[in-house]
Amino acid sequence: MFARRTGKVLATSRAAMALVFLLALLLDPTAPRLGGSGVYSMLAAYLGGAAVMIMIAWRSWWWEFRLAPWVHGIDTLAFVFAVYFSEVSMADFNSPFMALTAFLLISATLRWGWYAVAWTSLALIGLNLMIGAGLFLLDMPIDPYRYGRRLMYLGVLSMMMVWLSGEQRGPRSAPMP
Repeated sequence: MFARRTGKVLATSRAAMALVFLLALLLDPTAPRLGGSGVYSMLAAYLGGAAVMIMIAWRSWWWEFRLAPWVHGIDTLAFVFAVYFSEVSMADFNSPFMALTAFLLISATLRWGWYAVAWTSLALIGLNLMIGAGLFLLDMPIDPYRYGRRLMYLGVLSMMMVWLSGEQRGPRSAPMP
């Protein structure tokens, strides 16, 4: 039942994070923010897709494996856009930014190793830079200190995950004499 469980765990975790994020927005009296009701629609559609991926992961490891790169790309785009278009300007500790980023980097580690973690990190940093620049150019509210802090956290977490995923090749502990 639990053979080939990485895909099953990731699919279930994806759905759980999407559900928690959607419920948090629905229960927050100040939501929605920048994205309006479109954020709810996007997250609901994403949650539906996550439920489909749970069914695929539990029924066919082969399809789950084949779809994994595409799903990883969708995860990246959905999480980055959902975070930026659903936040209050000063809600650092209410933000799912780091949890969702960690999910993406852990997923890349478990599936493909350090190389995919590095590419995922670069994609996340690039997307965050593009969204930040877009918000600035559109004269939308953006806090440069918070934005910079997030990019630095993302960079540090990315470096740690690249290192950790590269360290998986050898034994984890020294042999006992």
